[in-house]
Amino acid sequence: MDLRQLENIRMIAETKSISKAAKKLYLTQSALNQQLIHLEEELGIQLFCRGRNHFQITEAGQIYLDGVNRILDIRKDVYNRISDLSQLQRGSIRLGLMADRGMSIFCSIYPHFYEKYPDIHLTPIEAPVSEQEHMIGTGELDMGIITLPTEQLTRNNYTHIYKEELILIVPASHPLAAQGARFTTEEALPELLPEISPKQFKKDPFILMQKTSTMRSLIDRSLEEAGFHPSIVMETRSSYSIFKMAQVMGCCSIIPRAYACPTKRLVYFSLPGHPSWDFVASHPKKIYLNEPCRYLIQLMKDYWSESPYLCDHKKEEDMD
Repeated sequence: MDLRQLENIRMIAETKSISKAAKKLYLTQSALNQQLIHLEEELGIQLFCRGRNHFQITEAGQIYLDGVNRILDIRKDVYNRISDLSQLQRGSIRLGLMADRGMSIFCSIYPHFYEKYPDIHLTPIEAPVSEQEHMIGTGELDMGIITLPTEQLTRNNYTHIYKEELILIVPASHPLAAQGARFTTEEALPELLPEISPKQFKKDPFILMQKTSTMRSLIDRSLEEAGFHPSIVMETRSSYSIFKMAQVMGCCSIIPRAYACPTKRLVYFSLPGHPSWDFVASHPKKIYLNEPCRYLIQLMKDYWSESPYLCDHKKEEDMD
């Protein structure tokens, strides 16, 4: 059995296109098409219906693909276990990272990983949470570092790294700012923040994460439970940009606690119910997690225990 052919068929099913699959596999379209034709002739049935713009998998094709996924998962599991036993620790890890902060965290932990596993080729791949979850399921990623509410941790296997609260930020010039917690280079952010209802800010403009993001669904649910519908003046995909724009524009917002930075322009509150999500390592079901991957997860845990904020408090300067 040619495992490369199995991977090729899986790529056709994933992309629903011979041309796109060939491009990703670094094969000619003709060669990949011939592989598929020969396989279908061998099986005596079509695996894909050829449309004008895409390939649609047939019932037989889905049965074949399910088998392909099981075979490739078994291979990955076996290789991971043998790698640990042999202690050669060679190979590669395709690691999914969130675009907004993943690379910042990766840069902090990679030197430690490389020192212990110089022969492991670690490839960081930035992608949204939903895309990472899909890529893990299809075998395109070995592990992803993501944030999701607890009830959404259902698709893959998950190893908990850190629970992170979403907090309310308010301009220091606001009449209610005196009730909030300040965070400056001289004052640390308290572990427990003063709690306030978002309804208190119904007349104030908000900057929020875009609607398509995982965090926005968690924010919307929290605000709906409070019976509050904010006046939104801007949406973005970057929590760091939200923090900076809130300073410049004097707006309110909701951000993960890790994005809090020392500033004289903002104060911090907890929301009712303390909405939070889980920072986790997502990895395929039924596949052994090898020692280098487990070490990566431990490095992530150490990172959060030692530095729960993304900014450098000593270097972060308040805006004039």
